[in-house]
Parts: sequence; structure tokens; C-alpha cells
Amino acid sequence: GPKEDIPTAMETIQERCQLAFEGVPDETRKAMPDGTTIFERVLPGPNRMYPDTDSAPIAVSDSEIDMLRSSLPEDVSVRVQKLDGWHVPQDTYGYIFRRNLFPLLETLVEKFHVDPVLAGVFLGHRLKYLEGHFTPSAPFHHERILDLFQYVKDKGMNANILPPMLRELYQHPNMDFDSILSAVGYQKTKPENIYSQIPILVKKFQEIRVSDQPAACIAWVMGQLHQLSLGNIDLADLRHRVSEAVYA
Repeated sequence: GPKEDIPTAMETIQERCQLAFEGVPDETRKAMPDGTTIFERVLPGPNRMYPDTDSAPIAVSDSEIDMLRSSLPEDVSVRVQKLDGWHVPQDTYGYIFRRNLFPLLETLVEKFHVDPVLAGVFLGHRLKYLEGHFTPSAPFHHERILDLFQYVKDKGMNANILPPMLRELYQHPNMDFDSILSAVGYQKTKPENIYSQIPILVKKFQEIRVSDQPAACIAWVMGQLHQLSLGNIDLADLRHRVSEAVYA
């Protein structure tokens, strides 16, 4: 062999001679045709496995390390701080992290400008409930929720249509959104056509009422207009208008 390898060979021979005084070295040996054996490799252990002595070292540059580090997800503690800052209910955290829904929630907040609390409740309460009570007819992929929000946004509908649509979507993941709208009973209606029914319904309640409480009238009118209002107007605004009519 090369002359420069002689010192290393001498050190190895000396080391192996010393090991022989302690017993048979732990190693893998190769059988030769003449019945003798020669050293092949050490047995699996720290010296062999970290790194593998049978593989040539692979050089990794600092730039490659930085690139890989930049693609790592945020630490969970950082995400918890974000949820805290958004005032998302803490009882949603466990489900959101177990299902790896934080990126989805973040997209809803930052891309679709959904209120963080509503987004957290939508995923951590509503979706969790559906998962525990219904079996989808096909695999349900969480990315479909983004498609649902985009559909509602493109249609210019009020976001209160989302919960009933999610219920149908979860049970029938392959159903198209137009069919889901039909399934939830959506009717496209102008806001003024809904508001115009308020005085008529208030008067009707006064004719059939069994309670003199204004709250009972408000609840009854809201119940009559609830389905028609979904996707068309904000329910809080509707309630305000109903209350004004009742107390007028």
C-alpha cells in the first residue's frame, strides 16, 4: 500500500494487540479461502452507526442548512402565542394542534380576513363536533374548508351560511357547493325583502301569542326569518331591526 499509510497501519496493529489482552474484539470478520479471517468492520455501535462507516461523508453547506431551517414550521409555543393574541378560545387549542389545523386557521385569518375568534370556533368547535357525530361518505380533506370559504366569498354571501354548509360538506365531501347550497335550503333574497316581513310577522305574533313578553316575540320572528336570512343578511342586524319593531 501507499507509504504514507504505514504509520496508521502500525497504530492500528498496536491497538489491536492491546485489545487482544482483553478478549476477542467485537467485530465482523471476513472468511478467506484458506480458512483464515480478516477484519471487515466493527459491530453496530456508536463508532459504526454515527456516522455509518460504510458510507462516505456527505458535505452539507451552511446555506443548505439555513434553507432547510427556514422551511421548518414554527415552534408550537410561537403558535400558542399567536392564538392567545388572537383571543381564540383556549378549549379549541388541543383539537387544532392535534389535527394540524393551525396553518388552515392562519390562512383563514390572513388571506380571507376571517375574525380569528370565529375561525377558531369554526374549526375547534364546529368541525370537531361534526367529526365526533358524523361519518363522511368519503375521506374528508381539511383543504376543502378553504374551498368552501372561497366559494362563499365569490358568491358574495353572508358568512352565516358557512356552518350549515360545513355540516353537509363534512358528510358528503365530494358534493359540489351548488348542490350543498340547495341541500341547506338557501334562497337568494334581497335584504329589503326580508326586512319588509318584520312588521307583518310582529303583527301575526300579537294575534297568536301565548306570551306578552317582548323577548318571546323577538325569538318567534327571528325563528321565522332565520332560514331565509342565512347567506343573505347578518343575523345580529336582523335581530336589532326586529327588536326595534317590537319595542316601537
